[in-house]
Amino acid sequence: MSDDERETKPFKFVTGLPGVDARFPNQNQTKHCWQNYVDYHKCINAKGEDFAPCRQFFLAYRSLCPSGWYQRWDDQRGSYKYPHAFIASQPPATQAISGLTNNTTEAGNFPVKLDAKFWKICLPRLKYWNPAVPMLVNRTEDQSSPATMSIYFRQTSSSSDPASTIEAVRNMLPLAQQPHSSTTNEHPAPPPEEDERVVTIDMKNVHSDTILTEFLAKTGATVINPTPDEQVEMRQVEERAERAAIDRAIVKKFIDDKRREERMTALAKQEAEAIKAANQ
Repeated sequence: MSDDERETKPFKFVTGLPGVDARFPNQNQTKHCWQNYVDYHKCINAKGEDFAPCRQFFLAYRSLCPSGWYQRWDDQRGSYKYPHAFIASQPPATQAISGLTNNTTEAGNFPVKLDAKFWKICLPRLKYWNPAVPMLVNRTEDQSSPATMSIYFRQTSSSSDPASTIEAVRNMLPLAQQPHSSTTNEHPAPPPEEDERVVTIDMKNVHSDTILTEFLAKTGATVINPTPDEQVEMRQVEERAERAAIDRAIVKKFIDDKRREERMTALAKQEAEAIKAANQ
């Protein structure tokens, strides 16, 4: 990859959906892992690494995150470059992804749920491999409302200044005032700013594969296949999941048999006591 094609670090950190790896099912852990990582670097950028309160965020993300996660994020921050994505590598100008989707489904209306797979599977993987790109989901209860994805692009030159990038991070809004994912239509997609352009994708009643195809076409993202090491790791995860299912079935059978024996023993004791009481 040439220097002109190197992807630059976004000018701000904004967290939307947690960076969820499909291999780690605890989404609450991944959410707090990424949040504490961001808070730590925002803290040291604003106050310096010697500022004692920053250490609480450091200890939190170190205890919550698998080491491979924050090592990858550190590499991205140090090189101002995104790594290859498991699903897709975002183009350098991608600033944010925002989407509006229905929160509930009308009875019998299955097509409304077709875009749910994209939000539950595709988007978390994109977020995991592109953690610095804000990805927000704004939900609404209104079934008649559109389900639209908005992708924002910055119109920046190839010679972006890292110093101005760091200064913009320091001057950004407090985390509580930044847009975030919502289930009550709290943060709809905003209009683009002067140095931005936006492309939209209509997701209503559209299959997740179609959404992903249109997303790749409109953003210029590149599909990246897993490496041989990742394929081996994925197979190992699948094998562990299969063994875990077998182990759960064995343990369940053991517990059910034990409880059945306990019930039969208790019933036999009750019958014996009843016979004994009747003979007295």
